[in-house]
Amino acid sequence: MSARVSKERRKIIRAFGAKLILTNKNEGTDRAIKKVAQLVKKHPKKYINLDQYSNNNNWLAHYKTTGPEILKQTNNKITHLVAGLGTSGTIIGISKFLKEKNPKIKIIATHQASKNNIQGLKNMDESIVPKIYDTTKIDKIIDVTETQANVKTRKLSKQGFFVGISSGAAMFVAEKIASKNKNATIVVIFPDGGEKYLSSKIF
Repeated sequence: MSARVSKERRKIIRAFGAKLILTNKNEGTDRAIKKVAQLVKKHPKKYINLDQYSNNNNWLAHYKTTGPEILKQTNNKITHLVAGLGTSGTIIGISKFLKEKNPKIKIIATHQASKNNIQGLKNMDESIVPKIYDTTKIDKIIDVTETQANVKTRKLSKQGFFVGISSGAAMFVAEKIASKNKNATIVVIFPDGGEKYLSSKIF
């Protein structure tokens, strides 16, 4: 894991009995991805890389489950989907399903702004691009800074939504979309909980 990750994330991994290897925080998740590839190549009989960044089962899970659930829960009235860009599996899978049912639904990606660090999100211009990432399935990409994400995450917790930083970033984007689309039905994906960030300065 990148040394950028929170103390809680590290404890969770150790709780499962895993040996934790921290990579250079200045290189983010990319260095951790490369480290995994090196370990698998060096010890092919010892390790297996499920690689969520390239594994089609990632987006397929959301195509088969999350997408249909969203359509059902909104009674087919969804007009916009807002989700983060990390592995991209969530947004790509949901988009593929929704676009098949209604091409007019707008898919909005929450994108980490340049030179920022929002755990769970990527800046596709500065990092390794996941093989499952498909730009044709996204209508608009909106950058979010770490400060904007943190402020929104803190505000959400005061409103009873104890979510993580990438969720705060998604809500920031959703509110921007809502301000310009008064009659929209917007679905926002909150992919993580706030318990993994209690040691941070957010709360």
